[in-house]
Amino acid sequence: MKKLFTGLAAASSLATMQPAFALGLFDGEVGLEWWNTQFDIAQEDDSFDVGTYGIHAEGWWDQDFGLKAAWFDSDLETQELSNDRRFNLDFKRRILSPTDNSYLAAGIGWQNLSLTSGDSSNGARLLFEGSAGLVGVVSLYGQATWLPWLNDADHFTDLSGSEWEIGLKVDPMPFLTFTGGYRRFRLDYTDEQINDEGSSTADGVFLGLGIHW
Repeated sequence: MKKLFTGLAAASSLATMQPAFALGLFDGEVGLEWWNTQFDIAQEDDSFDVGTYGIHAEGWWDQDFGLKAAWFDSDLETQELSNDRRFNLDFKRRILSPTDNSYLAAGIGWQNLSLTSGDSSNGARLLFEGSAGLVGVVSLYGQATWLPWLNDADHFTDLSGSEWEIGLKVDPMPFLTFTGGYRRFRLDYTDEQINDEGSSTADGVFLGLGIHW
């Protein structure tokens, strides 16, 4: 992870020196993130804090069609559990887009998530997101995601989930973006081992650094 931050810093220095690298109608961003995550497992009445690393890549064509991939890894080994890893890929289209950083978009995607038991589940994602430019280089953004169809994994059935986040983006100089906000992810399921419904949540504040063009 240290190498990733070093590489991102080097790329940022290069990007700010070479604004001619912008690619016309294509806008893109790559970034890293730290998410201070609190896990709660309602079924076990258990709660603990862990660190989550994230990386994402996103592109928009002509402020209309977008594609985003994101990966998160939560360190649960200290809790004697398998790490919680999530990967998602989303295709989006802007419904309204008066400016580059003020828009409303809807999309559909695919999610893979690992469970604390070591198994994984996959399914579709439906999402809405929006952004509103505030003052100067600052914008407010938010996203809401619904995962209605996740496949069964081990003794967990009837899985479904939801996620939402809200935050601020600051572009202090060309090609560089700082983000900060709050995210909450919830997973609902039926545990066939005890024949009872359960849920788990992961939520907390996050900070990110990205390069855009």
